[in-house]
Amino acid sequence: MPVEAKRFAWVAVCIGAIIGLVSAQQAKNDDPVIARVNGQIISASRLDKENSDFREVLAASGMTAEQVAAEVDKRQSDIILSLINEVLLIQRAKTIPGLNDEIEQAVEREVLDVAKKSGLNSSADLEAAMKKEGLDLAAVRTSLRTQYTKSAVFSREVDVNLNQNVTANEAKIYYDANRSKFPEMPAFDETKVRQAILIERRAEAREEYLKSLRSKAVITVADNYRAALAKYLN
Repeated sequence: MPVEAKRFAWVAVCIGAIIGLVSAQQAKNDDPVIARVNGQIISASRLDKENSDFREVLAASGMTAEQVAAEVDKRQSDIILSLINEVLLIQRAKTIPGLNDEIEQAVEREVLDVAKKSGLNSSADLEAAMKKEGLDLAAVRTSLRTQYTKSAVFSREVDVNLNQNVTANEAKIYYDANRSKFPEMPAFDETKVRQAILIERRAEAREEYLKSLRSKAVITVADNYRAALAKYLN
C-alpha cells in the first residue's frame, strides 16, 4: 500500500458510515423508501449499508454465515430504529442555537489534527493528498459531523441533567443484585460499580429522550417493517 494510502486509511471507516445516506431530494426512483422522518427519507440503500457493516462485525466475531444471516434478520427493526433516531437527533441539532457552529468547529479541529499528524500543514493539503488516493474529504466531514451532532445533542439535552450521585450503599446494593454484570469483579469495587451505574443511567436517560423525540415526530415506515417497529413509534 502506498504511504499516502496508509496515511489516510482512517478515512475508509468515515466514508463507509455515510454511503447510502440520501435526502428526499436525492432519493432515486429505484431506491425504495424504508421510512420517512418528518419528511426526510431513509432509503433501502442506507439500510443495506448498515446491514453490510453489521455482517462484517458479526463475521469477524467468528459467527458462521448462517448465524450472521439470522442475526442480521433478527435485528432489522433495531437497525431501522437506530437510523430513525439518528435523523431525529440531526434534526433536533438544527433547532439548538449555536450548536451547529460548535459542531462545525469540532469537525474542522478533527480534520486539521489528522492533517498535522500526517505531516501536512492544513486541511487543504489533506484534501489534496486524499484526492490523489481517490478519497473524498467532504464525505469524511459529513460522517464526522453526524457523529459529533449526535454526541452534542445528547450532551446538551440529556447528560447535563443526569444525576451523578451514587452513594456507597447504592453501589453495593446494585452490585449484589447484578453480579452477572461483573464477571471479572469477584469482590465489590465501589469505583467500577459506580461507573457502571452512571453508564446505565445515561443509557436509560438517552433512550427516554429518543422516545420523546419520536413521539413528537411524523414517522412513517414501509409496510413490511411497520409491525416490528410499532412498539417504538406509538
